[in-house]
Amino acid sequence: MSVPHVYAFEGIDESLGLVPLAARRALDVARVKLSLEAWTSSPRETRFTITALGGAPVVDAAAVRTAVADASTRPLSSDAPADPSPDAVPSELARLVTEAAWRALAPVDRYALWKVSRGKHPEDILPRACAEILSRQS
Repeated sequence: MSVPHVYAFEGIDESLGLVPLAARRALDVARVKLSLEAWTSSPRETRFTITALGGAPVVDAAAVRTAVADASTRPLSSDAPADPSPDAVPSELARLVTEAAWRALAPVDRYALWKVSRGKHPEDILPRACAEILSRQS
């Protein structure tokens, strides 16, 4: 069974042993923090469902909270938006992505680029993320 919305640059296999960006998006929208231990101890079907929910154009936050109901979760404390606006390229990405390309991306793709650009090692991962995601727009 292939896993939707898992990018090659993430290096995550079908076991979903790590939290894909699409799943992070779902959890962020649902305002839920899930530890890696809670993620890996959840059934694979639950991890698959959360990942698929995060890949949807609009994340169903209630469905995400239902999916993680048995996991050890805690609420997110930030009021920061879970999804970047499609109307403006975030400053971290302005030199890499045009306004038109940004607007044309799927919400999960915008989230992935935005999250990677703000991550621990964007200089390593962002070029691969841009190459994979933006090449699908041509």
